[in-house]
Amino acid sequence: MKWKKLILLGDSNTQFGFSKGSGWVGDLADALQRKCDIMNRGFSGYNTDKIKIILPKIFNEFDVESICGVVIMLGSNDSTKSTNEIQHVPLDRFESNMEHIIDYLINLGIDRNR
Repeated sequence: MKWKKLILLGDSNTQFGFSKGSGWVGDLADALQRKCDIMNRGFSGYNTDKIKIILPKIFNEFDVESICGVVIMLGSNDSTKSTNEIQHVPLDRFESNMEHIIDYLINLGIDRNR
């Protein structure tokens, strides 16, 4: 039996979502057991600029038909102080990056209404 996949795409808040103390991913997996598999694709320290670049590598491993949804949890690193040149992303570029990420998923065939 193959289970549908719910993909969690994000930064450290997602990556460490199974960790003690934050556990939201574990709670979600528990709530959805026998309904779908939770695929954690969290990348600590990444902002939307970096996620945008690796989208093809992340989603190439999945058959689009097996994906029942994608949760995008980004913005923590983007919203750091502008003096943080490594992670900060200005709001207008953050918006553009999020649109790009969503458009990428839609163009892959992941329907917004799944």
